Amino acid sequence: MSKAPALLLLALLGTSATSAFVKLPMARSQPVRLTTAEQLGFVIEYDRPPPTFGQSANETWTKRGELVRVDVVSGPSGGRRAIRRSTYQTPGQKSVFTVGRYTDGSVATLFLMRDPLSYPPPLSERTFSGASEKHLGQTCRLWRRSVPQSTGGTFDQSGCVSATGVELWWRNANIDAIFARSIRRVPVQTGDVQPPLDLLDFRKWMVGTPAGAHQGDYEVVLTAEHSALPSKVARRSGNWLLEHERSRSSESLTLTNRQANITLRYNKGSGDDAQLTISKDAFGSTAGVAPSGERLANLPDETLLGERCQWWNMTKGMTDYGRAECRTKDGVPLIIRTTSWGSGWTIKASKFKRGAISMQSIVPPAGILAPATWGLAQRR
Repeated sequence: MSKAPALLLLALLGTSATSAFVKLPMARSQPVRLTTAEQLGFVIEYDRPPPTFGQSANETWTKRGELVRVDVVSGPSGGRRAIRRSTYQTPGQKSVFTVGRYTDGSVATLFLMRDPLSYPPPLSERTFSGASEKHLGQTCRLWRRSVPQSTGGTFDQSGCVSATGVELWWRNANIDAIFARSIRRVPVQTGDVQPPLDLLDFRKWMVGTPAGAHQGDYEVVLTAEHSALPSKVARRSGNWLLEHERSRSSESLTLTNRQANITLRYNKGSGDDAQLTISKDAFGSTAGVAPSGERLANLPDETLLGERCQWWNMTKGMTDYGRAECRTKDGVPLIIRTTSWGSGWTIKASKFKRGAISMQSIVPPAGILAPATWGLAQRR
């Protein structure tokens, strides 16, 4: 086994394995007293050095048993406040679970994505070469994992893990790599590393948001000409707007309150691919329901189900995909036409009504926000 990884690590960190030892705060004469919710864990500082793996970045891993919270702080920019992004992980976890918080602790974003290759794999899925290295005063075992890809080839992960389960370094193919620069042994509470699954309860995001008047409420169902099944459903209830689209191989759902700047987006592709984002922007209002595209003045207005609509180009500047929508003055889509590489489809409103829409009608389907959908559960 080559010692190149060890030499690379030492060169990047600018230290030697013999001079950087772990300092344990524990001593027999002064034992650390732990509560029932605590046990000794680790806080590990990592570097992601350039240039091979992008811009230099720092990560802090707080570890308790197999539970890990990864913290990255992004500074203020473009008028935005600084955000600390915490990603909660455990070996074998199938989804990314990341929470963004402002410096005052208030939640800014929640992001989930199915991606089982974002984290170090369980020990049972690693192949250990039998070789070991020593970093920061700790001995670690070299491991490797190759995951076959549907497109051919493999996705290779590798690293070096200590007997206490600390990753001294690890890399994901040629995409990413991190190297430990310091390790501290500290008490860690269970709640510090458990993913806050209560954030999947969307009602908590809705608390205190302006519901708005209901004189502009509506519901529209658009269907394809060759199918009786809905292809798009849009509902407005006060300040809340729900848009839910389905096709043969994909699904997307968006729920917004532009007065409160709250947005939920869910996208599911073919297979098991899926993403969920909930964000709450504290910077001003983007209120308004006018279409965001470019008015197509060369196309005549149309009337459907007693409502008049105008054509808008929703994909200006795009060459491989086109989407034109005929929308009412208050932005309700009545006809949608898409084109992609010579093919396309059209859906038209088959049902449209104006009148008060209940909040229950715009709440996202329970399955989208269920922890089980993302392979998540509270672990100890």
